[in-house]
Amino acid sequence: MKKYFFVLLFILIAVFAHSQEQGTMDFNLSAGILSSNVFIDTTADLLTGILTFGQSNSKTRYIPALNAVFKYAVMDNWFVNAGFTYEYVKKQLLNNNGVVLDDQIHNYYNFAIGTEYHYVNSDIIQMYSGAAIAYTLHMYESNKGSNNLSYVNFQLDAFGLRVGKSLAGFMELGFGYKGILILGISYQH
Repeated sequence: MKKYFFVLLFILIAVFAHSQEQGTMDFNLSAGILSSNVFIDTTADLLTGILTFGQSNSKTRYIPALNAVFKYAVMDNWFVNAGFTYEYVKKQLLNNNGVVLDDQIHNYYNFAIGTEYHYVNSDIIQMYSGAAIAYTLHMYESNKGSNNLSYVNFQLDAFGLRVGKSLAGFMELGFGYKGILILGISYQH
């Protein structure tokens, strides 16, 4: 049985492993949920609630991480990319009686460079994995003042799937500044 599995796997790889040619360009727009920025913010809220013995909580509204990425194939199957991601969080800090203690607005701007390897390519289906590093500018405003923070961020995509020819839809699963689940559209030339 194992022997047949490996023969079938070899045939599938041979059929789908067309090279993504050097010089291919890709531009995509996407939205991601549960970014590393939101993860850190949510963890801080949980810890604040625990450390204040439930005397403080928050009402939070997030928009998904909005992503724009340009990719270029420097070699067959290997892309480098540059991208921008924006994320918005609005939060009200409340005491245990529901009285508003503070209104906060968080804007996250991520400027990134990265790479991807496309391990399956056919006329319609591409599968890939990738990684990126980003400079994150976190601009924060509240009733008590404002502050800007900056830090290094990342994105690791364990699995990406692009379906379509020149214009396609795609989905990525990973973790980082773009989110855990990213859905979008892509134009490839």
